[in-house]
Amino acid sequence: MFENAGMGKIVFIFFIVGELFSQGVKAQTCCSGGVPLANNIGGLPLSAKGTWQFSLSADVNLLKTLKAGSSTLEDNSRERKTVSALLKTSYSFTDKVFIEGLFSWVLQERSIEQVGGFEDFDRTQGIGDWVMVLNGKYLETNGWTLIAGAGPKFPTGQSDLKDENGLTLNADLQPGSGAWDGIFIHRIIKTDQTRKTRSYFMNLTFRATGKNNDYLNGQTYEFGNEWQVLVGASDQATLRRSLLSYGINLRYRVATQDLFNDEVLPNTGGNFLYFMPSVGWYVKPDIILSLNTEIPVYTRVEGTQLAPSFRINGGIYVSIGKK
Repeated sequence: MFENAGMGKIVFIFFIVGELFSQGVKAQTCCSGGVPLANNIGGLPLSAKGTWQFSLSADVNLLKTLKAGSSTLEDNSRERKTVSALLKTSYSFTDKVFIEGLFSWVLQERSIEQVGGFEDFDRTQGIGDWVMVLNGKYLETNGWTLIAGAGPKFPTGQSDLKDENGLTLNADLQPGSGAWDGIFIHRIIKTDQTRKTRSYFMNLTFRATGKNNDYLNGQTYEFGNEWQVLVGASDQATLRRSLLSYGINLRYRVATQDLFNDEVLPNTGGNFLYFMPSVGWYVKPDIILSLNTEIPVYTRVEGTQLAPSFRINGGIYVSIGKK
C-alpha cells in the first residue's frame, strides 16, 4: 500500500506494539457499538491562519458477528446498530496552531431474538459526548509534517437513560459515558516529493478514560482506555471534469478492560483491525462530499462479545478562509 518503505516499517512496529500491549492487559467491550469519538477526532487538515473547517457526517455501525476470542460463533440471534450524526469543526489561530471540536448525536438499538419466542429490544437516542482538542504543528521538513494535540472529552451525553420498565440501561447503550476523558493525538504526514497530491499518514490516538461515579444509583463504571493507530495513503485523480480524492487505510484498535465498582468486567475488551477504503468528490475547491467504509479484517475479543460487522460513513466538508 505504501511506496515509502520507512512508513511501512513504522506501521508494522505499531501493530506489534499494540498486540503486545493487549496481551498484558484485558481488553474492552461493546463500546465498539458506541459513539465513534476517538476514531473521528484528529482528521481535519492543517490550514492557513484564520481558516474555519466544518465536516458534517452520518455514521452507521452494524454489529451482527458474535465472537468468542477470535472465533466466530454461528449465532444470528443478536444485533446492534449505532447511528451517529457527527459535526467536526476547527479554527486555525496561526499556520501552526488550531483547535478542533467533535460534537455528536447518537441513536442506538439492540435486539435479541432467540428460539422459543424470546424477544428483547432496547433503543436509546440523544446528544452524545463532545471532544475538544488543541493541536500544534511542531515540525515540517522534507515533506514530513508532525502534529501533536490533546484535550478533554466532555460528559455532555446522558448516562442514566431507562428502559420501558424503568430500569437503567447498561453503560454501553447510553449516549454518554458520564465521565471526563483525556484525548491525546499525534499525526505524522509524509507528502510524496515526486507527486504532491499523494500523501502517507499515521494518526496515533490515546483515550484515557475517566470514571462515572453515579452509575446505577451511586455505583461506578469506567470504560477501558483506548489506543488506535490509523495508517493510510491518499491521492487525487480527475474523472471527466471532476476532481476526486481516494484513500486506502488501516485502523488498529486496542481497548483495555472495563471496570465496574473498580472490578474487572468480564466479556469486555478486544483488538480490532479494519480495512477502510475512502473516496471524496470536490464539488468545489472548498466543498467535498466524502464516503468511507470500515470492514473488519481481524477481531479478537475477551470472552464472548458481539463485534462490528460493517461500518459506513458519509458526509460533507466545507472550508471557509484562505485557499
